Amino acid sequence: MSPTSQKYFLNSAAGSGVQNLNADIIKQLPILITKYSEQQKIADCLSSIDQLIAAEAQKLDTLKAHKKGLMQQLFPAEGETLPKLRFPEFKDARVWASCDLGSRTIKVGSGITPNGGDKNYINAGRPFIRSQNIDWGELLLNNVAFIDDETHASFVSTKINDSDVFLNITGASIGISAIADSRVIGGNVNQHVCIIRLKQKELNPTFLNQYLLSQYGQRQIDSFQAGGNRQGLNFTQVRSFSIPTPSKMEEQIRIADCLSSIDELINVQSQKFEALKIHKKGLMQQLFPTAEEAIA
Repeated sequence: MSPTSQKYFLNSAAGSGVQNLNADIIKQLPILITKYSEQQKIADCLSSIDQLIAAEAQKLDTLKAHKKGLMQQLFPAEGETLPKLRFPEFKDARVWASCDLGSRTIKVGSGITPNGGDKNYINAGRPFIRSQNIDWGELLLNNVAFIDDETHASFVSTKINDSDVFLNITGASIGISAIADSRVIGGNVNQHVCIIRLKQKELNPTFLNQYLLSQYGQRQIDSFQAGGNRQGLNFTQVRSFSIPTPSKMEEQIRIADCLSSIDELINVQSQKFEALKIHKKGLMQQLFPTAEEAIA
């Protein structure tokens, strides 16, 4: 749908509550047309881009499915002490052991929202991480809030350190996790984001993050939600997570690196997919004139 058509439908939508389009509104959509041969060329051009977009979407879905399947094999299933797939250099290593997450942490806690809420946010300063900034294994910082040093100092106990694991503990995005990187170190978090700071000689942050995002980690998170209603996790529950770990730190790192490399491929593919959609949108703006341009 061209930007001109979208604008018409948005301006014409009926209803005082949920707006909708009826048959009369659709019938009155003004259509600017050119000779048939040009129509065909425009349609063929945009259809070819649609095919490219569909192909890139399929590649993205395939990569995500590959990672999901690999996670199921690289982490032991519930009740098992060995994963289905093990790297050759560790095939003779000891069985995995499970530990309570709390025994491998230095800190489990979350921050607060400053008094006054949004009024405390500034254009630049210390990053203030909220649940919307945590996606599946990555940080989304396009809409990150910032706070000043004075506000930060009022709850400095939740200052972000390098390789802290973030876990959303309330709301619709509960159970989603990501890792702190150089962009947010020295910042802070609100009450909806839990900081898990690990004893890194015992548990690798990337390994933990990948496990939490696996079906096994998500199943544990779901188990704390009564009736499957994902409302919230408390710190006691987070500390009680059972984390299966191999005996050697090198195996944790090997698994973490393997899954992170697939994440990089997924991110690159996602960028290709989004770039094609943006390209098509821009092309449609150029191929279809606005009503004003047509009259001129």
